[in-house]
Amino acid sequence: MDVKMDVLSILQSKRTIEVLKELKMGSNKSEIKAKLKLSNSTLLQIFSKLSSLELISEEGVTTKGELVLTCCSVVERYFEFLKKLDNINEYCIEDIPRKLLKRLYELSEIRVVERKNDTFRPHLEFMEAILNAKEIYGYSTIFFPEYVNTFLNLAREGVKIELCVNRKTFEHIISNYFKELLEGISYTNVKFYVSKKDFRFSMVVTDRYFSISFYFLNGFFDYRRDFVCLSEDGLRWGKDLFNYVKGKSIRVDEDYIKRTKQ
Repeated sequence: MDVKMDVLSILQSKRTIEVLKELKMGSNKSEIKAKLKLSNSTLLQIFSKLSSLELISEEGVTTKGELVLTCCSVVERYFEFLKKLDNINEYCIEDIPRKLLKRLYELSEIRVVERKNDTFRPHLEFMEAILNAKEIYGYSTIFFPEYVNTFLNLAREGVKIELCVNRKTFEHIISNYFKELLEGISYTNVKFYVSKKDFRFSMVVTDRYFSISFYFLNGFFDYRRDFVCLSEDGLRWGKDLFNYVKGKSIRVDEDYIKRTKQ
């Protein structure tokens, strides 16, 4: 028996996976037969196959069976993600580290927030999420003037803030909001960074909200669409992405600013 091929056939069989899931939840044969509307012969065939592959035993679903269910869950979540981001081929995602690309299924609950008006201003949901956050971590390659007072007020209130920007955005802040930048980095609850690389996305993650926006393949930023996820997995993925960017960035302090201004 080619066990590898048989396990793959299990992954492709919706009915077989449904039976395995029901067994994992503690359902008995009669309950499974009634719920899934299976004939006796079909149910026996499925049980025989699951048993021969050691996915079930007399005690129930085996460790191997649970691992197969985990694989199925990951595949299903990948497809959920791809359904919601079906235009992913339009975007440049090469700057997202491979280890996080492998975990895109954690964003299966992602949704699109599309702005039809005021394209060059942060959308209301984003601003509301920021204003109600206890912690904020973000990376931005774009700049909205509304950010300045919003983040300064949050810093004054003691909200934990860690922000990274690319070099171009940093130079814009230095030129136009020098005083505000100095005040911002003076707070112990604020950390500010400049990335060594121009990552082609912008993102923010709080204790309850994650949003990311991408660049098109032609190099233009997509101001119209933000992709938002509120799930625990999505927040963890967003925080890991921020930490990746932060690890490739330089901390901004007064000495760094003085050197920059020289």
